[in-house]
Amino acid sequence: MSKQSFRTIPEGDFASAAFDEAPGVTPRTLLLIFSTPRSGSTFACDLVRRSGLCVPHEYFQPWDYRPALESRWGVAPGDDKAYANALAKHRTGPSGWLGINLHAHHIEGWEACRDHLPDTIDTVIELRIRRRDTYGQAVSYYVARQSGVWSSAYGQGKEVLYDAKAIAQGYGRLRQLEKKLDRYFAGRGGTVPTLYYEEFREKPEIMFETIGITPVSLSESHVRQQRDSSKQDFKAMFRRDMRIPRRVLRKLESWVHRTVL
Repeated sequence: MSKQSFRTIPEGDFASAAFDEAPGVTPRTLLLIFSTPRSGSTFACDLVRRSGLCVPHEYFQPWDYRPALESRWGVAPGDDKAYANALAKHRTGPSGWLGINLHAHHIEGWEACRDHLPDTIDTVIELRIRRRDTYGQAVSYYVARQSGVWSSAYGQGKEVLYDAKAIAQGYGRLRQLEKKLDRYFAGRGGTVPTLYYEEFREKPEIMFETIGITPVSLSESHVRQQRDSSKQDFKAMFRRDMRIPRRVLRKLESWVHRTVL
């Protein structure tokens, strides 16, 4: 992949240089957040950032974030060892924590790099982020893909029109990604604590209890909730349009699995 092939990262995005840490801190604790798109994982990452531990992000998103970080950190494209070392160097927080937000489709890239992280890491904490409102997640996923606005850092995007078929395809893809995480955890023979966005959004202390810390205070939030009345309208319309037989939904999931995953 050429250095010019990735999308420009906005300054307020957690992948921007503004969130690079000063080199020199030895990583001791690795925080892995397993998730799917639009599940609330960015809000979880912001909570960790606000606590002062580190800045977790989608460092193994292969289309924009990893290429952009490789370019900025002077890493040759696809050099897993160099990228893992650079990630630890530039993203380990002052507390010695390194955090990574892993969507289900980032796992292959993560597995290629994980053994190259510094062996000073002696503690690994894992949690899984999910969203109970799966229709709302599918609508948010569709709107983000169409508008190009993946977080409040991206500013104003283009207008998005309702498309039941496209939202349904995204819904099927999200279901498949959750199943991919299920298979991944089952293959390792263990379980991962699961937190739901709707709960820790209202009570952030739930997440901190899960990862075993008690922050003294939280800095100002960097992530603004992307409230959009059209999303609520789309969700109501989609809920109406999704009143379809389960056999049709299974066919949709099968189609997504064959053509997208």
